[in-house]
Amino acid sequence: MNLWKTLGLLVAFGLLLAYSLIYEKGEAPDPDADRSVVELMGLKGADSVSEVSVQGASGTFTLLRQPADKTAKPAAGAPVEDAWEITAPVKAKGDSTAINAYVKALLTTKVQSHYREEDAAKLPDTESGLDKPTKSLILKDDKGKTATLLIGGQTPGRDGYYARVQGKKDLLVFTQYFVDENIANKKLGDLRDKTLLAFSSGDVKKLTLKYPARSITLEKRGEGWVIAGKPELPADSSTIDSMLSTLTSTRIEEFVDPMTEPGTHGLDRPRVEVILGLGDKGENGLLLGDSKQEMPDPAASSPDQMPQEKLYVQRKGDTEILLVQGTLYDTLFKNESDLRDKTVMALHPESATRLEYTLDGKSVLLEKAAPAGKPNEPATWQLRQPQTLPADQKVVEDTLSDLNLLRATAFHDNPVSLAPFGLVKPRGRMVVTESGKALPALLIGGTTADKANAYVMREGGTTVMEVRASFVDDLELEPNRLRDLMVAKLDRAQFKHIALRQANGDLLTLKAVGADAWEVEKPEKKKADPGRVAAVITALTDVHADEYVTDKATDLKVYGLDKPTVTATVTLSDGRKETIYAAQDPQGGLGAYLKRKGHDAIYKSDNGLILTDLQKKSTDFEPLPEPSMPMGMPPM
Repeated sequence: MNLWKTLGLLVAFGLLLAYSLIYEKGEAPDPDADRSVVELMGLKGADSVSEVSVQGASGTFTLLRQPADKTAKPAAGAPVEDAWEITAPVKAKGDSTAINAYVKALLTTKVQSHYREEDAAKLPDTESGLDKPTKSLILKDDKGKTATLLIGGQTPGRDGYYARVQGKKDLLVFTQYFVDENIANKKLGDLRDKTLLAFSSGDVKKLTLKYPARSITLEKRGEGWVIAGKPELPADSSTIDSMLSTLTSTRIEEFVDPMTEPGTHGLDRPRVEVILGLGDKGENGLLLGDSKQEMPDPAASSPDQMPQEKLYVQRKGDTEILLVQGTLYDTLFKNESDLRDKTVMALHPESATRLEYTLDGKSVLLEKAAPAGKPNEPATWQLRQPQTLPADQKVVEDTLSDLNLLRATAFHDNPVSLAPFGLVKPRGRMVVTESGKALPALLIGGTTADKANAYVMREGGTTVMEVRASFVDDLELEPNRLRDLMVAKLDRAQFKHIALRQANGDLLTLKAVGADAWEVEKPEKKKADPGRVAAVITALTDVHADEYVTDKATDLKVYGLDKPTVTATVTLSDGRKETIYAAQDPQGGLGAYLKRKGHDAIYKSDNGLILTDLQKKSTDFEPLPEPSMPMGMPPM
C-alpha cells in the first residue's frame, strides 16, 4: 500500500472516530437539543425578529419586517399579518404571506443535535467546514441585537449540516432539508411579490398600445370605451375589460438575473408597449420583449409535457427584467378591428314589443300583445303578417336573441360605393321596436364571394359590416314555421305513468314509485334508473315542432301516422292522459311527423330526435353501474 492511500485511510478513520465520539458515545440527551433556531441564537422569540439576512448559494438577501397595523380590520377569518420588505440585494416589495411562512419555518425549526464545547472540540472546524462557512443566517431583533448562525459542511451521513452561533463554541447539527430549503438554496424570487402591475381596472381612463409601426389609443367614455381618432369608433368593452383583467392578474414567473441572462431580451425594441392612464393617479406601463421556450421542471411535470413559452417584460420606469407567461403577448397584440365594438344591433330582447323584417320580397310582422279575444291574458307574440295567427314564442325569442348576439366579423368604413355590397337596393330590412321606440333599422345586402358572410349596414350609417350568412339564411319567412308550434306542453312534476308503444307492438311502461323514483312495469317489473327516465320525461314535457304541416290530414298514411313509429301516453297526477304520436318521415327523411291525440293538427320535427328519445327497451333503463373507486378510497 503506498503512502497516499495510507494517509487517506488515516484521515477517513479520524473523521469516523470524531463522528462516533460525538454521535454515538451514549451520553444522556442534552436538554438544549430541542431548542429552536431563534432560541439558540439568543433572541427573545420569532416575533421579536425585525430583520433577517440569509447567505446561500445564490448570494445574500435581507428581509425587513414592517409591523402590521393592529387596529386594521382584516378580511373575515384572516389574521393580521406583518408586511415584509426586501432591502438587499434589491429594494422590493415582498410577498408577505410567503415571507411570514418562510420566517416562521426558519426561526422555529428545532436543532437536530446540540453538543457542548467539550464535545464539539473533538471535531476540528476544518472537518466540520466551520473554518470557512459559506452559508449563514443573521437575525436582528427589535432592540437592535444581532446574532449570526454559521453553517458549515455536511455530516458524514450527509443527512445534516454542522452549524455554530457566532461567538459560541457549541456545535449544532441541523437537518439537510432545513438548510437546503431555507438557507443554501433559497431563492429570493420565491419571496418577492409576484404582482406584475399594481392597479385597479376601474382607475384606467386611457389605454395606449404601441407597436413598432402603429399605435392604438382607447379612452373611457362613461361606462364604455372608444377608439380615439377621427372619427372616434365605439370599442368592444368586453375585450378591453378582458385585457385589463389579464394585466392585473398576470403573475411574475421569474426575476431575471442579469449575470446569468445578460442582454436586453428585445426590450430596447419592444414588440408592444402598454401605457395605462390612471387619471390623477398618473401612469403605469409595461414593455413586452422577446419570447423564449422553457422546459418545465421534470420533477413537477409529466415527461411528455411540451415546452412553455415565456415572455420578457419590463415595467415602466424600472430597469429590472421579468419573465411572465407568453400568452400575455397574444392578449395584448391587437388590431383596431379586434378592439371595435362588433355589436350589430344593440337591443334588449326582453323589452322588444315588435319585430318586422323583409327579405327577398317577403314580409314578416310580429307584435307582442294579448291573444285575440282575450284582452286580460298576458301579452304574447302574435303573427300579423303574412297571416294573423298566434306566433311561436320560442321562434321569435330565438330570433331576437340571435340578433342581439350577432357580431360583425369585418368592417368596411365609408365605402366609395354600396354596389359591391348589394346595399344600393338592399335585399332585406329589419326593425325592432322596444317600449314603443323603433331602433335603427338594419339593411341586409349581398354575400361575400364564398357565401360565408352577409353584408349589413345600419340605416343612415356609413359602415358596412360582415356577419355570418347563416343568420340571414335562418330567418323564418313562412307562416307555417312562425305560428305556434307547441304540440304539447306538460308539467313534468305531474308525470305518474308513461307508456311507450313501438310500431311492432312492443309495449314498455314506467311507473313513478316515489319522489324521483321509477320502475319498469312492462315487459318485466324492475327498478329503473331515474336519470334515464328523466330523459324521456324531458322529451315529453315540451313537445315542440319546427313546422306546422296541416290543420287536418285527409290521409294519415301520407305522414306515417296511421301506424306511428312510437305512441307515447303520459298519465298525470290528476288522472288526465295525454298521447303523442310520432312517425318517421315516410319519404325517408330525417324528420318526424307529430300529432296529439284529440287534435287534428299535424306538425313536423326537422331532426326527428324525439324518435330516438322515445324508442326505448326495458334494458335502456337499467341503473347505471357505480363508478369504480381508486384503491384505498372508502365507498361513497
